Amino acid sequence: MTFTQTTYKIRLHTCLSLTLHTCPLLIVHTCLCLIGICLFQGITGCVSVAPSPTPSLPVNCDEPTSLFSATELLTQAEHDCFPWVSDLRGRIARSGRASASIWTRRTDARNPLITSATHALGVGWFGPENTDIPATLRDPTMESGVGRIFLFDESIGSSGGVDTLATPVFNFFNPDIPASENNNSLINILPRNDFFVGVIDRQKLATTPAQTPEPLVAGEVTLSDPVGTTLDIPTFADPSPGDIVLLLGFPGEGSLAGDFAASVGRVLSDEEATIAVANLALVDDEEGGIAYDAEAEMILEADAAGGMSGGGVFDKDRRQIGVIVRVSEAVNLPTYVRAVRMSFVVAELNDAFDALATEAQATIRPFIETSTEQMMSTTPISTIPVSTIPMSAAP
Repeated sequence: MTFTQTTYKIRLHTCLSLTLHTCPLLIVHTCLCLIGICLFQGITGCVSVAPSPTPSLPVNCDEPTSLFSATELLTQAEHDCFPWVSDLRGRIARSGRASASIWTRRTDARNPLITSATHALGVGWFGPENTDIPATLRDPTMESGVGRIFLFDESIGSSGGVDTLATPVFNFFNPDIPASENNNSLINILPRNDFFVGVIDRQKLATTPAQTPEPLVAGEVTLSDPVGTTLDIPTFADPSPGDIVLLLGFPGEGSLAGDFAASVGRVLSDEEATIAVANLALVDDEEGGIAYDAEAEMILEADAAGGMSGGGVFDKDRRQIGVIVRVSEAVNLPTYVRAVRMSFVVAELNDAFDALATEAQATIRPFIETSTEQMMSTTPISTIPVSTIPMSAAP
């Protein structure tokens, strides 16, 4: 299920269990408090439940692990997993209550492209509820930015932290979203439709009160990418079955809520993924009702939590291979995470670009990832066109 749905259901189940076991000894008001403390995270006069202990760090990163604190790991430079997590720390951002990944900086405009999960944005972001949303590639210079991205700031603490100022994101590309999935908080959206690509710039915005961003500013954004994988071709990859990969994001629940977290996962083969879905169906896990889509997604034996939607999956070469979107809940089976393949994301974006008229392509091209031949480091930013797209190209 999507992480938004997971957060609510887990919290509600826990609270109802507490209430049912405690209410015979309590008055009704107290019972309601027990539910309220979980669902709304605090009511005056109610007793809170002690949090779970923080998970321990894995011994190594050579096999699937439970979720662990990447923040804690980054204080231990001698740890086997340190280089992998450290090299990718700046690639993950908080996006509202979810996560996002910095995919590439290989654009003529020098602006980074980010990826995240559509369901984390909620209904109405790309169009009205219960309507078909067509795949759309937009001119980000004509979009209104939203200050919801919080980048890594290495100046905060010994291992860095999240910037207190927001970076604006400008809509760039969304895939088709059928009306049947465009409702009910997007909890039924399928992985192939559950991603988007945005453009960010160098603006820094206050959040209290919320500051409105200016139009998109073309140019470089300060990011932590010590190995330069957001600039080197290829910036993304398609994994092989059995590959060991790293999942990164910001949980919004559990003992790691609010922390920068990671887990190590294993990529399932198509056969293994199909069997995993069938096994989930046998125990009535919601993921068992969603057929495996080999073209658009990968299924990982890994761990994740609510809030990590939109976070990234990376291979050992530090290339992004996926966008985290869904997780299983069955307690007697391994935990499985669904992630949209970056190869699918890029193919969909490129198809949308190829379908544009020549004039529209000229406007969009500065924000499309460039090949080695196209990338001209001496191209001055002032030469980048920022004209509008014809109305037929982007509604």
